[in-house]
Amino acid sequence: MYEHLSKYHIYLEKYRHLLLEPSPRRISRNEIREYVAQDTPDGQRVFFNYLAVRFVKIVCNFPNTDVGQIALVDMPGLGDTGVGDEDRLMRTLGQDVDAVLFVRMPKSSGDYWADVDVRLYDTARAALVDLPIELWSLMVLNQTAADSKNGDNSNNCQDLMEDILNKRINVSECVMANCAIPQEANKVLDRVLDYLTAKITDLDHKYAFSCQQRLIKLQNTVNDELEKTRTALGPMVSVEGEFPIFVPLFNELFNNIKNGLEILLKELRKNRDEVDVDFKNKV
Repeated sequence: MYEHLSKYHIYLEKYRHLLLEPSPRRISRNEIREYVAQDTPDGQRVFFNYLAVRFVKIVCNFPNTDVGQIALVDMPGLGDTGVGDEDRLMRTLGQDVDAVLFVRMPKSSGDYWADVDVRLYDTARAALVDLPIELWSLMVLNQTAADSKNGDNSNNCQDLMEDILNKRINVSECVMANCAIPQEANKVLDRVLDYLTAKITDLDHKYAFSCQQRLIKLQNTVNDELEKTRTALGPMVSVEGEFPIFVPLFNELFNNIKNGLEILLKELRKNRDEVDVDFKNKV
């Protein structure tokens, strides 16, 4: 967290001007990378606009017109880019998505399932407690070729695939694909769409049933508490002529509260430009 805050501070002059511009802002297609990435295609870290960006929405034509509307929400991994990413991840997973694609690119020199992988999975699992994440997630191991910057990681992809269940990372399917090749990336997307086509109705029913059970449990808890309240003061006995007594007592109480609040408000207004010494000392 401190490293992230330091980054915001150190590079402030590189993105300060963006904080003064109207939001949302429309940009051209060739500007997208400098707002969503940190590096150039050749790995040079020269982009800092992302520090001023809350989210980016990109609209384009999807070639498989029979699928209809489809949206891809690209979330950063844990600890990747900025403060608050984990909260946004939880909120987005819990409210906006139908399926999760975990993407992991093993190193060619050797790799393993690390704590951060398990924590990312656990964070995603906690985002929607009503539906087990293994029913709506898929793990993609990004396979790289020998001529890539990462080198050939095929063997390590295979090792991670065989070891995934030992790390409590349960997904509907674990696949290997070279995501730098559009045809292979499209095959992964097709598998997701095929899975959703076959399972989405059943998943919706499971989710709705879980929510209904939670609501019924909540309703029963509320009813139990109301019943305790009903019996806490004993049976109510109406006394003849009590209302004329109640009205002046209530008016007196109400006037005291109203006058007291008005006096307090005047005092607070009078002191609002004064320095709060306690607060200043703490800071």
